[in-house]
Amino acid sequence: MLKVLGFEDSIIMGTKDIGRMVVRKPEAKIIAVHMDTVNHTATSRKDVHKFIKGTNIESHVAVPEDGETIIL
Repeated sequence: MLKVLGFEDSIIMGTKDIGRMVVRKPEAKIIAVHMDTVNHTATSRKDVHKFIKGTNIESHVAVPEDGETIIL
């Protein structure tokens, strides 16, 4: 199991966590999933899209639509 310093306490990542992960692991491709569901509505797809565009990290983060397949 991969452990990343600063991400020990929560399984749910918000936009700030996504930004921190890009800084700490720039070689990683982050795939943001399970937003807009009942249990995870704290961050929406719209929030994530706005954040990654505003911070210019689109090449590091994918935000698939429901049913979309991501090819790595």
